[in-house]
Amino acid sequence: MSLVIACTAPSGSSLEPGASVEATTTSTDPNASRSADPGPVVSPDPSPDPTPDPAPSFAPPALNWRRHVLPGLAYQSVLQHHGRYIALGPDLADQRDEFSVLVSDDGLTWRTLVRRPFDGQIPVSMTLVGGWLIVIAWRDLGPESGERVVWRSDDGKAWEIWMDGASHGESFARIGDRWLMLTEYGGGIQSSPDGTNWTTELPLHAAAEGAGLTVGPAGVLAPVTQEGQDGPGRSWMYLSLDGTDWTEGTFEDAADTFIAQAAANEAGYVAVGLGSYQTAPSTSRAWWSADGATWQRAVVPDLFEQSRFYPNEIVSYGSGFLVTATPEVEGPDRMLWTSDGRTWQFVEGGPDLLYEGTGLVVDGGRVLWYGYELTDPEVRTLWEATPIE
Repeated sequence: MSLVIACTAPSGSSLEPGASVEATTTSTDPNASRSADPGPVVSPDPSPDPTPDPAPSFAPPALNWRRHVLPGLAYQSVLQHHGRYIALGPDLADQRDEFSVLVSDDGLTWRTLVRRPFDGQIPVSMTLVGGWLIVIAWRDLGPESGERVVWRSDDGKAWEIWMDGASHGESFARIGDRWLMLTEYGGGIQSSPDGTNWTTELPLHAAAEGAGLTVGPAGVLAPVTQEGQDGPGRSWMYLSLDGTDWTEGTFEDAADTFIAQAAANEAGYVAVGLGSYQTAPSTSRAWWSADGATWQRAVVPDLFEQSRFYPNEIVSYGSGFLVTATPEVEGPDRMLWTSDGRTWQFVEGGPDLLYEGTGLVVDGGRVLWYGYELTDPEVRTLWEATPIE
């Protein structure tokens, strides 16, 4: 799909504090896009066959993509909160490196909500859990310091330090009235009735690395990977209905596998990561589970598997999921889609210049994908997609 781009970005230094900034937009021609057929393509074989039927093939969603050039240095961890979009990024007025909190009504025009609220610390992620915005930040020395600070806010403007120390959470979740926290450095999975007093429910090895806590229809999923010291390591899929009692799921691909991301919707759970993680050559893989307890490998495109794409973000989209991934060899990020978690396909006709995506948001059928330009790392862009009727 060809794009005709004619855009200029306004200078960030001329803005007053709190002033709005607008994106310059160029639209693709929807008539040039292929026709959409979002329904399943099923060809049943009437003859008896003792072998299991392969997973059905589905056409990826037909999307009309528009490229927007955004002023500013970065838009990271973009979320929807209280009917608005919120993100981390340098202050739009003076472009200083210290991160501020940005806000937008439509995802295109942004303004600074609060300037540099994190005391010079380096935010690495922002999530929305139980109505709270949670930012995990490193102290000035970065990850080398080993000191993590967890901030939280219920409105995005007033922030408070929630936790301070090396052993605090890398991921959080709420189930019922209970807080859950997945920690590094041997802290394991912990729970709390009030977010202050914590109890370790599932101890983990000090070298274990989690892929976040994901709440789904069968409870909370906690994928965990531990690298081997003298050989390949392995991964586990832990599941809990209440956050206190945890069971290990059946995961035949556990050996020498790294799980990077997981997600869930009403139909079940999916995960993406790498196979042959500590043995060359590694391959990109995906898995699915209807109940979070029994996991099977999904079918992925050959290019995705063999080119070692590293997953960045995964979100629910309609009845399926979207995942963005960066190839090991320099090149643009790619987006994949699945309707059921069992078969993944590339979403064609989208961005071919985006690399190092920094944010992915789904708002109904609308997709917002933020990142850098492959040809010019100083350019920040948003690729907006809407379904083609």
